[in-house]
Amino acid sequence: MNNQFPSAFNPHCLALEPEILRWAWNAGLFEEVAELERCRLQRINSFPGFLFPSLPSDKLAPVMKFFLCLFLLDDLLDVELDVDKISYLEKLSCPTDAEFGELTRTERLGKQLSSLHQDIGNRIIDTLDESEWEEAWEVYISGLQWEVKNKSEGKIPSLSEYRISRPYSSGVYLAIQLLRPAQFDESCMTLYLEMDIARFICLSNDLDSLEKEHDLNDFHNEVRLLQLTTEKDVLPWVAEELNSLRLKIFELAAMLSQNSESCGKWVSSLLHLVGGCMAWASGNLRYQNKVNGKSRLIQ
Repeated sequence: MNNQFPSAFNPHCLALEPEILRWAWNAGLFEEVAELERCRLQRINSFPGFLFPSLPSDKLAPVMKFFLCLFLLDDLLDVELDVDKISYLEKLSCPTDAEFGELTRTERLGKQLSSLHQDIGNRIIDTLDESEWEEAWEVYISGLQWEVKNKSEGKIPSLSEYRISRPYSSGVYLAIQLLRPAQFDESCMTLYLEMDIARFICLSNDLDSLEKEHDLNDFHNEVRLLQLTTEKDVLPWVAEELNSLRLKIFELAAMLSQNSESCGKWVSSLLHLVGGCMAWASGNLRYQNKVNGKSRLIQ
């Protein structure tokens, strides 16, 4: 096994994109055509295609809708000033009980997210324990609340706090839960591998989005937090840390893959998740200045 993350792209994704964009427009999730066009240029709907290369078309479609809504939620939490974000996220944390109207885009987005979350939990994921999907969602929403609270209070998180909390608010564990098979060899204990993968993805993303977060004066970025601690250039350390994490991930993956054939398949899907994130982010306009900085997906 080499140390290059594998990647693949779901063949159904491009054919589904026009359908997903029409759905989002008809659901009132965009207020102008320019927003929809930015979504297309940033290849938002391609992201699930890289994460879930083996999903059949009927399952990929709701997952693409779900991830589009997550991107829109991320942007709305940054730019929407007239919403009680903590209360809004509190409603989202219990999708089965949430009641959203359709008067504002934020409400319409909450309604779609709640519906899609339940649909995915009922018929898309393979896990035998449905509570795992609910728990992953609750942890994700709690992570978003942590970020929103920090920003509303003007608080800069400590480096240690950020490293603990960021993987949850990133949505990495939601993606892992969507991938997780219903059952495999009990000896396939991938908890530490999943944690290292989450950290690698988050640190890589923080490096890619450094300019964007600098423009927004947002310190929810590990590279920016590191820059607060020293006058030295931290980028060489970040590159070394990412390389160390990469080697550690592949060492763990090689060891776990020997346990059983089913474990090997699960480990391979996790490696493809990382490779998919990197392939999607490579050259993506979302993290370039004036695309997802002051000119957001949603203005």
